Amino acid sequence: MSQIYLAGPFFSEEQIDRVSRIEKALEENKTVTSFYSPRHHQESNYELFSAGWAQEVYEKDMEELTLEKFEEASELVKDVTTETKLVYSEYFSARTGNKVFFKPENMQYTGAYKVRGAYYKIHTLTEEEKSKGLITASAGNHAQGVAYAAKLAGVKATVVMPTTTPLMKVNRTKSYGADVVLEGDVFDEACDHAYKLADEFGYTFVHPFDDLDVATGQGTIAMEIIKELPTVDYILVPIGGGGLCTG
Repeated sequence: MSQIYLAGPFFSEEQIDRVSRIEKALEENKTVTSFYSPRHHQESNYELFSAGWAQEVYEKDMEELTLEKFEEASELVKDVTTETKLVYSEYFSARTGNKVFFKPENMQYTGAYKVRGAYYKIHTLTEEEKSKGLITASAGNHAQGVAYAAKLAGVKATVVMPTTTPLMKVNRTKSYGADVVLEGDVFDEACDHAYKLADEFGYTFVHPFDDLDVATGQGTIAMEIIKELPTVDYILVPIGGGGLCTG
């Protein structure tokens, strides 16, 4: 029986439905794939969850994603972000028959929006947690976002990157003051090592997307879009891990 990570900071209704169908298939003695969530690996002790447990986690997560937190995060990230006004696209507007705008987050200092989530995450930590430092695993934008946010907040940061990470990205992350550890050939191996270091030294692990505080920080993008363009009908979001879309 194989395992598949649920790629998202919380369980969606669709995912919960999939778990329900899995349980039904098990009752019928069919071969199915099992699931677990990396963010809840500690509390679930790597045990497979039921649809009821997934529903409970989903409802709990939704309660934590409040408008008040998004408003708080929106004010905080102003200290570390560049204002990225919407850019009207004549080409895409003509092609789609709509008014299409782009949010140029590539203009942020680190080249991506990731600093938003990292900085807000740091804000939620206790002074004791900050004093112990942060750790994350990434080979790209998240690494630089955490490193830069930690530097501005005066917090120590360690970034575990795969040994295959381009030297330019390694040096850029180091330039923000982070300690870089090269471990593993792929991200999963680097991530596993980061978790081990977090347990050993008491660091706070800042997950690239599987963290509600990080997702809240990323969600400040939507707050800015709505304030600048109150009549917006749809916000199209690219999805990797799901942190940006969640926020």
